[in-house]
Amino acid sequence: MLYIEEPDSHAHAFGPDSPVIIELIKRLDNLTCYLIKKLEENNLTEKVNLIFLSDHGMDSVSPPHFIDITQYLEPHTYDIAGSSPVLHILPHEGYEEAIYENLTEFSKKQGHFSVFKKDDLLTRWHFKNNPRTPPIFLLADDGYGFQDLAISAEYLSKKFNFKVSNKSKFGVHGYDNLDLKMKPYFVARGPKIKKNKMVIPFWTVDLFALFCEILEVPQLPSNGSLLRVHDVLVSRPYFVQVFPKFVLVAIMVYGVLDLMVFYRYGFFT
Repeated sequence: MLYIEEPDSHAHAFGPDSPVIIELIKRLDNLTCYLIKKLEENNLTEKVNLIFLSDHGMDSVSPPHFIDITQYLEPHTYDIAGSSPVLHILPHEGYEEAIYENLTEFSKKQGHFSVFKKDDLLTRWHFKNNPRTPPIFLLADDGYGFQDLAISAEYLSKKFNFKVSNKSKFGVHGYDNLDLKMKPYFVARGPKIKKNKMVIPFWTVDLFALFCEILEVPQLPSNGSLLRVHDVLVSRPYFVQVFPKFVLVAIMVYGVLDLMVFYRYGFFT
């Protein structure tokens, strides 16, 4: 497995649509070409299955869209964890209802973030029953974030040597996973992978099942399923043939580049 931090690192500082990111993608494309060329030169293209992945998408947020929730909260009555676009609010004893009411009222006035109590979190997020889930959960709308971004902006401006203005754009991810801008991409090639095939979108958790199938190792229990991703493969597993296909609709966009190289009996590096 090879993990490449770009373009995520620079995209946090300049936003995903920046010319800086376009140039980084060109460099990553050259790296991909180099890798494939070396596989061809060593007669490994029919032995190695290559999978190129991203783990998330990204959206842009400008300083005018930083939301400071602390102005609606009484100091020393809460703690905050997490980072934009999600904040965990941990009220001190006796302050939960007051904090929830204040944030809910602010949300109605401000209009660009949502407030949830733990029991009201969406079931599809698979988060409400976790013991680490906070009593109050905040989620910013697409293109918005919270006051922690001001701290991040200052840090990034010093790291990458630029001046922050209201027109600056910073990359943020972690919004609702149904947001099309959060969708990652998937590209694969190799002896076990179908050629010139566009498959229907699937869940990231399904990748574990796919990797196990490619490596011919037993699949331990997980939240993923080979049923949703088997169409990637040249040979369909027997049990898949007796089930109907699942149809999912989404659009895939780029995020961080993950590159995985698989041998039949292990990892090729």
